[in-house]
Amino acid sequence: MKRIASIGVLVALFAASCSSDDSASSPATVPSPPTTAATGLADATSTSTTSTSVVSTTTSTSVVSTTTSTTTSTTTPITSPPPTTLQPPPCETQQAIAIVESTIALARLDPGGTWEPDGESTVFAERTNDAAEFGARLAFDCAERLVQHRSDGAERLALVAWNDIRHAAVIQATDPPSDPYATAIRFQLFLEQPLGEWLEEGFVWAATLSGGESIVIDTHDYSTGVTAKSWQSFVPRFEDLPITLESEQYGIAALTAVGARNVSVAEPAPNGSAIGTVQFNTPLALGAFAVIGPSGSFDPMVPIVPDGESAFTTIDGVEIRSTAGKELGEFDLYETGWSCGDHEWRLYAGLGSRAELTGFTEVLVRSLEC
Repeated sequence: MKRIASIGVLVALFAASCSSDDSASSPATVPSPPTTAATGLADATSTSTTSTSVVSTTTSTSVVSTTTSTTTSTTTPITSPPPTTLQPPPCETQQAIAIVESTIALARLDPGGTWEPDGESTVFAERTNDAAEFGARLAFDCAERLVQHRSDGAERLALVAWNDIRHAAVIQATDPPSDPYATAIRFQLFLEQPLGEWLEEGFVWAATLSGGESIVIDTHDYSTGVTAKSWQSFVPRFEDLPITLESEQYGIAALTAVGARNVSVAEPAPNGSAIGTVQFNTPLALGAFAVIGPSGSFDPMVPIVPDGESAFTTIDGVEIRSTAGKELGEFDLYETGWSCGDHEWRLYAGLGSRAELTGFTEVLVRSLEC
């Protein structure tokens, strides 16, 4: 599977589809939202290796066709567990170390050495967030800061955030790789904008910074672009866009009530539009978008991807459409849509799986009491 091209493309897709208007010695456990939350694990065996952000050397505008086609659909019911109480997973330092060691090997850095939880760093500490801040920015329950001092004098600092199904990590090292990194893909790090190499296409990127230090961005089923911007202490969290629509306020409150995190307006609403777009992470850190509008403002049964495969299920009397397709014919896109009282809803994501997004949708629909 391929990664979704960019967050901007995800947001643009909806517009094209609408026809109308803190312990130092243990991993940081990020405080979790309300206890009754939607895990979204409708199918624990379903996995995906997509992401919502690829950073490239150029900026391009994706043109999305507004042609509406009839989707070939099935009526196969979508099964998922009932709402559950989401318990924070155990946060074990060894889990973080295992992720880092695997990444070190992939990044062609010499193996070996002891990782010290929240250890002292003389090189990278000033510019690097602590574990709790890194985990909170990325919406993970578990986060760890690890430091390694090697016998050859090299120093390494790793930030890792994870749960049972996805992770994100940033590794800084004073030592170089055994074979220099290619200079093909540019990332915006704010610190600088280095050219680097995909070690694993779309998921693990590495570069040599201007000071000679190595940096590795490692993700599994998470956005590399978001991860690359979340580790630096001098980069503040982005301010939330103001809420200007009733549909935005309604959607943010509904998503927060089922445990969604980092919920905010994704983009300013077009002039005169009553349709709002909200970005969020599920309790399992799946990055997704919600589009909410007044009843009749758009048809949630019409998928963004016209040739995607759709299925339908009914929860508490509400028909839910679930679609999996290829955005621009190349990148995975999962979406759900339904009507609820005075509002239309659509959720979509380029990560996770259709089963995961549908599972979260079903819990959300139950909470809305449509």
